[in-house]
Amino acid sequence: MLKKACNFCCDRGYVFMAAGMVIISAAAAMLIRSKQAAEPPNILLWPLAAAGVIIYIIGRIGIFLKNRRKQKERRAVESDSDES
Repeated sequence: MLKKACNFCCDRGYVFMAAGMVIISAAAAMLIRSKQAAEPPNILLWPLAAAGVIIYIIGRIGIFLKNRRKQKERRAVESDSDES
């Protein structure tokens, strides 16, 4: 189960990062709009921004793991070719 979740995050890391940035941008726009209107910010604003940051971080971790997996595969191929 955990392996499937890890593979899902690795395959779609850039999508997670883009979604996180969109959510963070939406939260920033809502904050700017509430500051200009001199009203208190929406109560869901900060949890929304935190969720965006968490989603972005999940995407970054997925990309890191994907690159790490590729490096391990390259090393395995290089060591196999060196032994031959």
